[in-house]
Amino acid sequence: MIIGLVGRIGAGKDTAAEYLVDVLGAQLISMGDMVRHLAAEEGVEPTRENLNRISDYYLKLDGPGFFPKMVAKKIKENSGRDVVITSVRTPNDITVLRRELDNDIVFLWVEASQEMRYKRLKLRASARDTSSHEEFLKQDENEERIFKLSESQKMTDYSVVNESSLEELHMRLDEVLTKIGGAVKRQR
Repeated sequence: MIIGLVGRIGAGKDTAAEYLVDVLGAQLISMGDMVRHLAAEEGVEPTRENLNRISDYYLKLDGPGFFPKMVAKKIKENSGRDVVITSVRTPNDITVLRRELDNDIVFLWVEASQEMRYKRLKLRASARDTSSHEEFLKQDENEERIFKLSESQKMTDYSVVNESSLEELHMRLDEVLTKIGGAVKRQR
């Protein structure tokens, strides 16, 4: 089983991924880590702005399928293992991953309100996140413009709302796994 997680900044994609990796015994692959790796190679601070710039550069240089093809190649090299992919963003990411993986992938949209996402960003205080609410709103707007997340959302197969407790998120993820036929390997 291959699951690609899609959603806006702070929606809880990484938290959902941690749970799915644990439950399925899956490998975690982050498209975002590939961009961060390139930033480190270039000696660039991994701020969201810099990561977006680097991503744009490689997309212009090698085409819009650059990162999803890298991910698909990595998955094919580890065939037979369940995989959870985070940082799937654009409609093209979804299209290329579906094509490269012969449609053997399910996309899951992780949803949270703007207010909840901002609270989470303040709590995690990552270097790549903004500090003020105004900057967050601008960042949210920029990511929609750059990544076309609203279009990506329409292309996903399932959706979970992540507005309350961790236990509630886990329950909703278990419901999705049941729908797609994922056997829960971990005893709870």
